[in-house]
Amino acid sequence: EVQIGRISSINTSEYLPISPWYNYALSQQIYTAAEIGMPGTINSISFNIDSPTYGGVTNRACKVYMANVEKTAFSSTTDWEALTSSDMVFDGIVSPTLSGWLTITLDTPFEYDGTSNLLVCVVDNTGSYTSANASFSTFRGTGSQALYVKSDYGSGFDATSITSIGTANGFKNVIKLDITAPAIA
Repeated sequence: EVQIGRISSINTSEYLPISPWYNYALSQQIYTAAEIGMPGTINSISFNIDSPTYGGVTNRACKVYMANVEKTAFSSTTDWEALTSSDMVFDGIVSPTLSGWLTITLDTPFEYDGTSNLLVCVVDNTGSYTSANASFSTFRGTGSQALYVKSDYGSGFDATSITSIGTANGFKNVIKLDITAPAIA
């Protein structure tokens, strides 16, 4: 298990990786090869919830995408990384209802190459919002390593053709990766 970032009650975000206060949300975040420290198969990703949702709808319909990328930061508010449907590693329900780690076990384990940076994209197209939002732990990245967009209108976001103007952020989520090292030949 690899943890990236240090948990602090000072640094939290209501917009990364999702924003249950809105009907729809999408975020992309970049984690560097140096932060991960090894190649391997990513089996799950966990986000630390500092302040849980309460009241309203707590289950969220989410998709998670992962990709090996060269990009180290987002250069603008429209510098989304291009994704395809084959980059999707999870499609299901998550429940950000308790403080602590929200673990998403991937439907399709992701092969991280260990030299590229890891792009994590989370899409919440639930179509409804909670009466209060969850805050997730974050830490300062290098440059703008997070980009997000949220909305109460339309029919949601498509990670494979995102054209919206987002918000770039110098902070990104504290995460844990359950990663299996490659077998030694």
